[in-house]
Amino acid sequence: METMVATVLIVVIFMMASMLLNSIFTTHLSGDTQAITEKMHQLAYQFHTKKMSLPYAEEWQAWEIYMEKETVQGNPYVVLVATHQKSGKTLTSYRADED
Repeated sequence: METMVATVLIVVIFMMASMLLNSIFTTHLSGDTQAITEKMHQLAYQFHTKKMSLPYAEEWQAWEIYMEKETVQGNPYVVLVATHQKSGKTLTSYRADED
């Protein structure tokens, strides 16, 4: 009987540890935005150096990226938006338009 209880406890502990590690790993992967942030910086630099024109749209890896000009309170801005197709996570960057 004690062997059965010990076996069940060990299985339950390993299941809980496995679920915890899976949760941590999934959260880390979905929260890692370094690659798309770097891509957004590259696009902003290309626009700043006049190597691209607006409006601009692109699908990159699992992200939809678009860049366009907007006016906010009378000030011109370039808005760069990246949306993840699966998770719906959105990153937005506003830069002053210097034209």
